[in-house]
Amino acid sequence: MTMLNTTMIREDLKEPQLALTLGRLQKTAFSLFWQGVAFSQHGILRHRWRINKWSDQWLCAKALAPVCWDKNWNILDVGGAASLPVFHLALEGCTITTIDEDPELTEAAGKFSESKSLALAVLEKSLLQNDISETAQADWVLCLCCLENHTIDNQLKLCKKLGSLLKPGGILTITFQYGEESPLPHAPHNTRAIEEWVAATGLTYMNEQKFTDRQKRYPLYGRQPEREFTYGSVFLKK
Repeated sequence: MTMLNTTMIREDLKEPQLALTLGRLQKTAFSLFWQGVAFSQHGILRHRWRINKWSDQWLCAKALAPVCWDKNWNILDVGGAASLPVFHLALEGCTITTIDEDPELTEAAGKFSESKSLALAVLEKSLLQNDISETAQADWVLCLCCLENHTIDNQLKLCKKLGSLLKPGGILTITFQYGEESPLPHAPHNTRAIEEWVAATGLTYMNEQKFTDRQKRYPLYGRQPEREFTYGSVFLKK
């Protein structure tokens, strides 16, 4: 995959690895639908048979596609309980811990894990306010559309914590809203904000590719279609 640390463009979905990953995720979504299992998107828990919006397809697939993960890895998710990527990785046999403050999402994830006897542990707590050193030394940490829900000061505190949870050689995946018209007020508006995140983690870019804003913006917020923004992804290594 040529572009790792970048804002989203629709053409990304044509990349072979991204398309392959998206196909696998859609298959998982379809299976969950027929089992009566809801999963969350943007924090909303609902029964869905597929990922419909192309921007959500990008978010889910891009988070996983560039990482050559292994089922033996210790994976930590922050803020994504009951999300499709978490359920997909757990169903693939991975050992994964998800930490989330949302009681509805953590309850759903816990019930799903128990019903399927998965290696999916669920913690209902805030990473900001709690020490979870018992889950440190992770091979892979996922923080998907979570940081921008916090103030800028807390974003930097979270970035430092995320970096500390990885073992040497571990990978951190971050996805996020991006742009001056983003619905969330603390979403990053420029590349400088991303560089501050990276510096706070103490990690380095995968493939030594710095974050690039490809300047495309889209009307992605249904309630306010006049708002044009995008999403971005960053992959870092310890």
